[in-house]
Amino acid sequence: MAIIDAVVTNTPIFIRSSIQSTGTLDGALVLNNAKLTNVPVAVGVVGGAVVLAGGTTTVASWGQGNVFTGSNPLGKYTQGNIAAPVKASSLLDGAGRIVSRTHPQYAEYAPSQFVSVKDLGAKGDGVTDDTTAIKDIFAKVRDGSNVHDDRKLIISAVLRV
Repeated sequence: MAIIDAVVTNTPIFIRSSIQSTGTLDGALVLNNAKLTNVPVAVGVVGGAVVLAGGTTTVASWGQGNVFTGSNPLGKYTQGNIAAPVKASSLLDGAGRIVSRTHPQYAEYAPSQFVSVKDLGAKGDGVTDDTTAIKDIFAKVRDGSNVHDDRKLIISAVLRV
């Protein structure tokens, strides 16, 4: 699990694992830029063991699990500070955090406003070119519709929406 740009305030334990890591990949975890305020335990284990102490601090980059360097296919188990990844400035907001958006919320949509591309002719099999089907679907749907599908669509031309 990777947790990036977290802000955690006034909680006794940020992350608690059900098992202690024993030098294997079980329980792999990466924390990057985690700002803790009044969080006594950053990473703990059920039963009380503290893996990473907290407090009021920022965890720059910490990991538990196999770390791979260069082209070496053999990872080395670590539990501690690790080199922070380089993040392209185009991915960061003004505070240096990765720009993100929440998942879309659809509570105000009626079920009839959802349109499945497969129901309207797209194959979505990752092999068939679905460009024409998708163009036809966009031409058919009305404003306010939510066109979706979780399939592997092959699009070979520009779509104008």
